[in-house]
Amino acid sequence: MEDLTNYKIDFPFFLWSPKKAKTIINEHKDQIHFLNEEGTKLIQQLLFTSKMIGTNDNEDWHFFYKNYFKDVKSISILEGF
Repeated sequence: MEDLTNYKIDFPFFLWSPKKAKTIINEHKDQIHFLNEEGTKLIQQLLFTSKMIGTNDNEDWHFFYKNYFKDVKSISILEGF
């Protein structure tokens, strides 16, 4: 498997202001990795070949195939955070 650290980019401040980003606990920062375009494509390919995500041909659409995970939680990302 590829070493994803080769594709890491700096924390994108479009999500939070630099001041607010500094307040995020290091434990959380260590778990969140932002990737460049090549790394993003690598993860997309991995997810599609794992059959974890894809199209669901019904009205009750879910990002992940239904019953692939026991629980799936969603969050909203708001503009101007």
